[in-house]
Amino acid sequence: MPSSSSLRGCFSPRGGRTPASSSSSQWKRRSVYRAPRPSTTRASSRSWGSSTTAAARSGEYGKTIDVVFKGRSAHAGLAPEEGRSAIAAAGRAIADLRLGRIDEETTANVGLIEGGTGRNVVPDRCSLAAEARSRDEGKLAELVQEILDAFTFAAAVAECEVETRISETYAGYRFRPDDPVFALAASALRGAGLEPNPIDVGGGADANVFNARGVPCVNLANGMMQVHTPSEHIAVADLETMLAVTLELVDAARHA
Repeated sequence: MPSSSSLRGCFSPRGGRTPASSSSSQWKRRSVYRAPRPSTTRASSRSWGSSTTAAARSGEYGKTIDVVFKGRSAHAGLAPEEGRSAIAAAGRAIADLRLGRIDEETTANVGLIEGGTGRNVVPDRCSLAAEARSRDEGKLAELVQEILDAFTFAAAVAECEVETRISETYAGYRFRPDDPVFALAASALRGAGLEPNPIDVGGGADANVFNARGVPCVNLANGMMQVHTPSEHIAVADLETMLAVTLELVDAARHA
């Protein structure tokens, strides 16, 4: 039996071309994502497993890309040729991106876009917020570069400038079934009458932050449904189940 110190950890029950005018910088920030229980239309490799039985054996790496296209304003009716549309540049870039599910462990999304000052003005500014995620750090790096290339190329074609800022939101992780903290989580699930379902998750969570700082942390599903939609919800029964799992975790850690 491993010592209590070797089991120290935590559990999170939640589920182109580059024109000279472009520039980039980097900074870091944290992000928390609560993953959903899957619907019947989602492949099991992409979901949290059945109800509250899933334990994340791996988590993905994530980066955000904040972008500002800068053009030149002009009257849209009197002299549109004098303008340089930042919105047109952003639209071309987005149309060139591979978005959604790239493969079983990689995704990309543009979630926000804003620009312009009026319908009769060629817009001189457009900003957008994009993200990329993958459980493979190499794939993530290649995808981010591909996205940057699309932005800078579109800006060059539209005779605009573009500024990009890249942020690492969280680092990925992976557990083996015999890692003490993962084995403890599996034991607690069994103690609550559940059969553990080790899965690879597609969202960031507190577990990413703890693991990156050297504190082993297993993410457990809690049955959340339709996450990030107006219909997001969780059943009372699943909350009660996670309470039982939590009590089993405390008891298992005490006797380890």
